[in-house]
Amino acid sequence: MDIPTAGQIANNLKGVDASRFYRVERYCDPEVQTFEVRIPVKLDGSPDLLRKTRYYSSIVIAYGGQSYSREFEIEADSLEEAITKFTSSASQVGHDTIASLADADAARRLLTAQDFGVRQ
Repeated sequence: MDIPTAGQIANNLKGVDASRFYRVERYCDPEVQTFEVRIPVKLDGSPDLLRKTRYYSSIVIAYGGQSYSREFEIEADSLEEAITKFTSSASQVGHDTIASLADADAARRLLTAQDFGVRQ
């Protein structure tokens, strides 16, 4: 296996883009949940009022003996609204993740069964 040169690695890295800069604030109830607020900023650190503040949280899903951490954005205009919408947003992310994992499991079982000549 060839080890890439520093130049090859640098060619694959994204450059710094000021349009993606955010100041990150974390708010948490250590026993329940953490919320991350991403406030858009300009290169000088001042707020970028042309872009929307974004709200994130995460959940951990147990499935098939494994744990899967999922970060997700909550569509909201304030931290208060994000907290209010957390349960419904987290439920949807959990549902979508479990459905995706179940589909992958089913596909893997089907492939394995077919590989061994087992008909289902």
